[in-house]
Amino acid sequence: MRRRDFIALLVISFLPVLFVVQPSQAARLSSELQSTLLSFRDQDEISVIVTLSEKTDLRQMKGGDKKLLRSTIIKALKEKAAFTQRPVKAFLELRRARKIKPLWLINGIAITASASVIQELANLPGVEEIRLDETIQAPEVGLSISTVPEWNLNTIRAPELWNLGYTGEGVVIATMDTGVDVDHPDLQARWRGGTNSWYDPHGEHDSPYDAHGHGTQVMGVLVGGDAGGTTIGVAPGAQWIAVKIFNDQGEASLSAIHQGFEWLLDPDGNPDTDDAPDVVNNSWGLDNINGCSLEFQADLQALKAAGMALVFAAGNSGPGASSISPANNPEGFAIGSIVSVNQSLIIASTSSRGPSACDGRIYPEIVAPGENIRTSDLTFGGVFPDSYAYVSGTSIAAPHVAGAMAVLLSAFPGLTVDDLETALKQSAFDLGGPGPDNSYGYGLLDALAAYQLLLSPFPDIFADPSSYNFGKIKEGSLSAPKTFTVMNEGTEDLSIFDIAVAGTHFTEFLKQKDQCSGQILAPSQVCTLEIVFSPTSGGVKNANLSVATNDPDENPLNIALTGTGLEQYRLDVAIMGTGTGRVVNLLKTIDCGLDCSQLYSPGAVAILKAFADPESRFGGWTVCSSLGCRTGVETPRMVSMSMDKNVTATFIGPSLTLTYPNGEGTWRKGVYKMIKWIFTGRPGPYIKIELLQGDAVIRTIAKQVPIGSYGKGHFDWFIPKRLPGGADYKIRITSIRNDTYTDTSDTSFTIEE
Repeated sequence: MRRRDFIALLVISFLPVLFVVQPSQAARLSSELQSTLLSFRDQDEISVIVTLSEKTDLRQMKGGDKKLLRSTIIKALKEKAAFTQRPVKAFLELRRARKIKPLWLINGIAITASASVIQELANLPGVEEIRLDETIQAPEVGLSISTVPEWNLNTIRAPELWNLGYTGEGVVIATMDTGVDVDHPDLQARWRGGTNSWYDPHGEHDSPYDAHGHGTQVMGVLVGGDAGGTTIGVAPGAQWIAVKIFNDQGEASLSAIHQGFEWLLDPDGNPDTDDAPDVVNNSWGLDNINGCSLEFQADLQALKAAGMALVFAAGNSGPGASSISPANNPEGFAIGSIVSVNQSLIIASTSSRGPSACDGRIYPEIVAPGENIRTSDLTFGGVFPDSYAYVSGTSIAAPHVAGAMAVLLSAFPGLTVDDLETALKQSAFDLGGPGPDNSYGYGLLDALAAYQLLLSPFPDIFADPSSYNFGKIKEGSLSAPKTFTVMNEGTEDLSIFDIAVAGTHFTEFLKQKDQCSGQILAPSQVCTLEIVFSPTSGGVKNANLSVATNDPDENPLNIALTGTGLEQYRLDVAIMGTGTGRVVNLLKTIDCGLDCSQLYSPGAVAILKAFADPESRFGGWTVCSSLGCRTGVETPRMVSMSMDKNVTATFIGPSLTLTYPNGEGTWRKGVYKMIKWIFTGRPGPYIKIELLQGDAVIRTIAKQVPIGSYGKGHFDWFIPKRLPGGADYKIRITSIRNDTYTDTSDTSFTIEE
């Protein structure tokens, strides 16, 4: 809800009830929200943003593979938000708050709720701050008269980088703005396309659209082509994606902007796919002239930690001190505007000046052309060639720098955000008084000078050893670790982006104790890592240790790794059967519980011995190879390793099975009947024999009968004449020592006179 809506609501309120903020809550409510609550009734609704105190520490997440880094950051932020926001969301749903929008990037929640609910919310554990979800207006650019096309691109020397073959290919630029007219011929082919390339937090448009024109004008300076006769974009080879933070009325809530930053970090919602942009242009700002708001600081910190360069327009409130947020945040990179007057480049009178109201640093960082710039405009459904405009303002200066970053990234893909920002400031053409100042910053953007600075071989990598042969190592074994030392022999800092093993057999050379990846080495500073060779098969193995750095003449540095695997034959031993036991190799360490595996040199002999557990017995071996299988019962068993072999040891467990009676029939009284059984293992020395009718025991025939020998036993039973006749009789035998071993007739019989 906007401020004017708040005022209107007060006017029509007949019975206003003043809100009293408790002292314990005051620290959690922003000063603006406290003032608003004092004028609101309990049931009046307010849109706010709630942030929680638990945060994800991103300081340790740096360096290494960019895709993995971004995935790690996204997952950590989402997991923290999902866990800590659960009780707060449950409370809000119970209190019937509306428009609940979780913001995982800052661990916050945007809501619309009554004043009384907000007061309750401030007392919940874990709530850090509650502040108004204010609305800002889309920036305007001044329309200008026609002037010489492309003076701006020549001024920053972008065409000279194009002539070297660098136009932004392979780089993705994003804008957070009013949208983009995708029908413009200078922009259409450069849209990346797909659902992960456009986001409208307001839900007004499913595909790129711009009702205002500001975003289309900004995008033209970034990536515009030459459909109108001259190239208008700094990085015409780059692709673009966009967030429409401003709705069709030109308004953006703070929560919508938070959602936009969140989407940029993970456009498709899958942390394992790297579809985030490389550069983000922000030609907007809060209306807090010469003030400091850290509303979006957590967003900026997360995106920069994930390797995204962020560019901001410095604002159009000059000539006095007039920095704005978030451009003046410590994480911002603010761009001022210059104008060409009588072939001289001077600061535009409206361009905002420093110092930064947040940390007092130089503001802006650098300046770029921002007056009378020819760029793309709305096509109104594809009308062309009248879809161009000449515009002015820091909103137009900023995309010159974002585009230059994209061009430099196409030349040096491994550059970090710090590398880009440092190179642009150090290479800027000084304007105004000597040295950086709060009008021009470090000076005018000079894309070619930044490229040449990055190309200069100041950092110089040296590795010892520069190649290494691990010699002969048995297949499946590990070599002793080899330590590699990396040193900066240059005169400037050496950034080690990542060290990886690559090549045909990269999986057999293992990196460990890497103290170099993600580090910055000062001149003469060293770091170390280890490599271990572990061949998985025989033969000569080759790989490269690839060290990616900012050393321009050796990036990456490749260290040759070689080694020879000595062929081994694998002996696999498995244990099967109803019994249990283990197998021991008498000549080499191998002890099988359920199964085991061991490598042997060609011609080696394995001597296997089987040990049955007390209740089991060894049943024999099965030895198989590609030539077939052989069986035997001897133990120990000698196995010659002339090829891969599989050995199965069978152990037989105890069992007791009734074999007679085994079918229906008639038994007569006064005669003998032989009861028979078979057994395996050692179920027990004696068995008990019982007569059952149905499930009931009628008589114990014998309490202690020897189990028998050679796996068989029997008992001659004289059927008493006094035994009641009848049907459904069965015989049951049971081990006396362990009644687990028992068996009963499968079918019943009849006893008659």
